[in-house]
Amino acid sequence: MTRERLAESMRRREYRYLTDENGDVCGLWAYRLFSFYVVRGSILQVRGRWSRQAGIERLWEVLAFTDSWNATHAHPKVYVRVLDDGRVHVLTETSVTITSGLNDAQLDHQVAVGLAAGTAVFDALDHRYPDPVLTAGG
Repeated sequence: MTRERLAESMRRREYRYLTDENGDVCGLWAYRLFSFYVVRGSILQVRGRWSRQAGIERLWEVLAFTDSWNATHAHPKVYVRVLDDGRVHVLTETSVTITSGLNDAQLDHQVAVGLAAGTAVFDALDHRYPDPVLTAGG
């Protein structure tokens, strides 16, 4: 498994993507950043970041959401990062062991699963915390 194979998967699926300064494959899906990693040559990870952020005053609410999600769903793993300025980011991660390798169809499937799983979490967050700009009348 290589970054090049991940990029090939993106092209097969006609996804728009880019490679970052470290050579990792990433892209935006519905304004949400997803990155694709091969960890220690044996794990494929798809990580997503919610396109919005919460203030520190909402940390316990957001943690309750992530705890509930993790308790009731097998994947993706959902977690929170608090930045130094108090902004709360919600992230998702799906991981699959690839020590035996993946053929192209399996790779494409795992990429799609990671994107769909992360999107489900972010859609639930968007529903719970509607964007005030988008929902404002007039």
